[in-house]
Amino acid sequence: MVVNPWVRAVRLQYYPTTGMILVVGISASVFTGIVFSMGIVWMVAANVLFHCACSLINEYSDFVSGADLVEYPESRWSATGGSSVLKEQLLQPRQVLRVSLFLFCVSWIIWVVLGYWTDHWIILVMSGALSVTYLYSAALSVGGFYYYRDVALSLGSVPLVVVSVAKVLTTAYSVTALAAGIVAGTQILIYLLYHGIVDLDADSKSGKLRLSSVLGLERTRMASRGLLFLMVGTAVGLGYTGILPHFSVSMAVILPVAVIIMRKEKTQPLMKTYNQMVLLMGAAGGLLCAGFWVHLLL
Repeated sequence: MVVNPWVRAVRLQYYPTTGMILVVGISASVFTGIVFSMGIVWMVAANVLFHCACSLINEYSDFVSGADLVEYPESRWSATGGSSVLKEQLLQPRQVLRVSLFLFCVSWIIWVVLGYWTDHWIILVMSGALSVTYLYSAALSVGGFYYYRDVALSLGSVPLVVVSVAKVLTTAYSVTALAAGIVAGTQILIYLLYHGIVDLDADSKSGKLRLSSVLGLERTRMASRGLLFLMVGTAVGLGYTGILPHFSVSMAVILPVAVIIMRKEKTQPLMKTYNQMVLLMGAAGGLLCAGFWVHLLL
């Protein structure tokens, strides 16, 4: 089946990665009590547009930097997971760049309007978070601070987005939302580290200096393992103290599965480990969100 190149380029199949952050924010809001429920509709629309904008700018930047010209025949993985619409000349780079900027602006305007009716400060918070995320996708950072973008996105932008979503929906700032955002951000950082392992060769040849590139293969694996145990320990601890719902302690169930995956890392194909970790982080995010809804039902 022939797929429209624009549909391929926006890579909606990866939307659950960015969509999960919004779901965490909405779920955290039920802990305080959602006041502005109509805001959810606009948030979903803005989030989809923002995801498309980030996919397109990433497509553009990976093509012009040469990252999308690296192939992985041994794993059948082609060039950082891009859609290859530019490499196949189905779209022009300038087209992709312009549409990306347009979608980013529309998404930003929606968030500004939502923030305007809630708290003017939240406009600055959300604008900063969106800008960091967009620049991360564009890979525009250069020099020695390049690899900090992974940390800035996961432990900076993600918690701020979750706090902003909760603020808009509940009209109140929430420590619970911040805590949930930090846990979710740690999940994203683990995902980025494993994604960086897959892209080590392409990043090296194209000059990208991700955190995984700086750490190297073995230290990246060690860092991801440490972060995973830290994430689960934090969620369990916050669940016991009541900052997060008590059901959050259920996240501990992913540890045995994580240990099994980690033990097989060196004996199974890289892509299999990557896919398993992506699914595991998705399950962790699902358990985090479920905690808020179980609390609401009880």
